[in-house]
Amino acid sequence: NPHQYEPKLVSVLFGDRLPKGAVVVCLSQALKDACLNHGYRDDQLWCRPNPVDESRFNYEAGRKALHRNGLFPAIDESNVLILYLAKFIPLKNQLFLVDVMSHLPDHFKLVMVGPLVDSGPLAKRDGDYYAAIEEAVHGRGLEDRVQLIPRFISDPQDYMKAADVLVMPTVQEALGTPFLEALACGVPVVANNIPGVFDQWIRPGVNGYICDLDATLWAEKITMATRIPEENR
Repeated sequence: NPHQYEPKLVSVLFGDRLPKGAVVVCLSQALKDACLNHGYRDDQLWCRPNPVDESRFNYEAGRKALHRNGLFPAIDESNVLILYLAKFIPLKNQLFLVDVMSHLPDHFKLVMVGPLVDSGPLAKRDGDYYAAIEEAVHGRGLEDRVQLIPRFISDPQDYMKAADVLVMPTVQEALGTPFLEALACGVPVVANNIPGVFDQWIRPGVNGYICDLDATLWAEKITMATRIPEENR
């Protein structure tokens, strides 16, 4: 729903919709479709993604080992590094990836990085969710294969350039800028099947795969993503 909450007096005086001449910037086709479904005209809508800073997010041939050794010295070149950059909240679906890891060989490693709130109205929800992820990792005996980093990072490009695959299992997404940044770094992406979002940019077999949230299928697509030729990416 593109409409923002407004106090009733404001709605009475000025109306409860954007001005007729307003242009709405839609980050994805899914958001544009939502606006169209709520009565906005096509000529009011500008569909464009968030920009990517190509001075930071770019392909660096032969430097993956350098980035990996600096960040994850325990994960060597014989391992496949799967990366997920997202806030630790249920919507981002990190817990699903723990299940996926149980379907992958031991040399596949997963690093999940992102902020975890410790105050405010959602702190308990997110804290319980993070604890559930830790419990699932421990319960499946994946402590040596799954690394959790619950903090904001200022250098996501280095993490991406160290990775073999970026994953986006988020349940709902307006765009998901990190996956565009990963593609700019030449890193293939495996993402949830959210029409009008990831499918605008991911070309199967060229720069990644789109897949429904089935752990077995995700393990297969992640493996396939590691085999995409470098020149394609």
